[in-house]
Amino acid sequence: MKAAIIALSAAAASAVQVPGGYDIAPGCIFEAGNKVIDVSKIEKCASKPKDKEPLVQHYAMNVNVGGASEVMTQMNTSYTVPQIPEKYDGQVIYFWPGFKNSRPVMGEPVLQPVLQFGQQGQKTWEFQSWFVDGDRGIAVTGKAIDVKPGDFLTSFMHYDESSKVWTVYSKDTATGLASDLRITREKTTNVDFNYAMLVMETIIYRNPPCAYYPKDSNVTFSNVIVNNKPVTGWTPVYTDHACSENITVLSDNTVRFGFSYIPN
Repeated sequence: MKAAIIALSAAAASAVQVPGGYDIAPGCIFEAGNKVIDVSKIEKCASKPKDKEPLVQHYAMNVNVGGASEVMTQMNTSYTVPQIPEKYDGQVIYFWPGFKNSRPVMGEPVLQPVLQFGQQGQKTWEFQSWFVDGDRGIAVTGKAIDVKPGDFLTSFMHYDESSKVWTVYSKDTATGLASDLRITREKTTNVDFNYAMLVMETIIYRNPPCAYYPKDSNVTFSNVIVNNKPVTGWTPVYTDHACSENITVLSDNTVRFGFSYIPN
């Protein structure tokens, strides 16, 4: 398939908040559709605006597995869309499985199928495939699809060695709609992805954030397979504790993220 450069319309003048990579200029977010994306002309985007207070973007909690000697090439995950937060005040909430480059921290290059609420002001849940390089200030996406509370989502990421192309595929089984991103290894800056992660990421007021969370009080990642096998040895990491954030590894392929919804 012939590579193509497809730029997202830069209708908004301000930076766009994206999962795993801070704020990025609209002209540096490229939508690939289901084509193999060639972003060879994006070196000019090698910068990022700083996070804006009082909204703070971080990984509220995550689990990760891997290390410098590990190379991740495949990941499957399923999860169910939670309720829409009852209170909205500009917050953004992301749940995603993903691969990180050399460290499981924000800013490192990441491949991720993302369940997102509040993205660019959307007060609904969407499912979207992403590649984000926050430190370079660029992002490449598949098409965002609308999903509803209770919908069962499936996703996979896979690297094809023969074509040297990554696929990030996100599907809503209730509607059959999917977000399909294919990007060459060269355009992910030829990096290896050394860590697999499951993440709850937020851009939210700290006062505390409990009233802005979904009422379900948990999201469970199931059917998790990494490099074609169940995962052992997840490392839990917490940034937020104000809303009883907790991680429970239910089995080798099931991890539950819990939190308290407290209206105010």
